[in-house]
Amino acid sequence: MKYKVNIANIQIGGDTIDEMILQLQSVVGSADYTGQVAAIKDSIQSLTPEMPIVFEENDTQSVLAHLEYGPHHGRPFHKISYKPSYKLWLHAAAHELMHLEMYTKATLCQRGIVFKRNEANDISFNKRFGQAFTRLADATFIKSGAA
Repeated sequence: MKYKVNIANIQIGGDTIDEMILQLQSVVGSADYTGQVAAIKDSIQSLTPEMPIVFEENDTQSVLAHLEYGPHHGRPFHKISYKPSYKLWLHAAAHELMHLEMYTKATLCQRGIVFKRNEANDISFNKRFGQAFTRLADATFIKSGAA
């Protein structure tokens, strides 16, 4: 499978998730990653200006970042909560913004489908992507000097 994405005029792509992770790690180290996330947010916000995108710090949540899609939660806004203590929280927030973009575009085309998390979906996801996330976590742990 080919992967290709353009983040703030930086081309990221590859044949595997591992290739994407390596490239994303280099982008994470860039000085303007905050600006890149803001640009992604602004681009998505322009799709539905009436639904603001709100970021919220939450160090007590069990995940690095979490999207709450406004229409699914009965709110007039979308919320992305994130763990500010996580070194790469901007990357996690950008990941949730990509989900928000997909949900928003699908809703605008009346093709949105609600995905519910359950044990079977978690098992399937971990079988498919678990090793890639373990390698990212290990690389982040070593890079942060915690080893």
